[in-house]
Amino acid sequence: MLNSAGDDHHYYDDGAGDSTICLRCYHWPMRQLITRVDDELHAALKTRAVEEGRSVNSVVVEALTEAVAHGGAPRLRWRERARRANHLVERPGKPDPCARNAAIEATRGAGAMAADLLADRALR
Repeated sequence: MLNSAGDDHHYYDDGAGDSTICLRCYHWPMRQLITRVDDELHAALKTRAVEEGRSVNSVVVEALTEAVAHGGAPRLRWRERARRANHLVERPGKPDPCARNAAIEATRGAGAMAADLLADRALR
């Protein structure tokens, strides 16, 4: 389809000043993301794509989707995997500061009494 300029380009503007050009757009409403990755990561992505019979793009989109779904925190993904495998040992929650304050109040003065008892024992 030719545009008014007589070429095969589609130009669109998302209203935020982000004009994009697409050549023969089969992915018309999709955005392109260009990023720099090191050679090792690129090779790993290509290897995984070949092993799974998929495109590198689909592998990257899946990884980004999963990262965003888990807040981008790898630790949360590992935690969830461990929980599903029944290998997660969780620490108890933080102690209630009100309970701590109540314990301190209930034992106020006990330190002096204990010190007196120890002093009496030492004199014997």
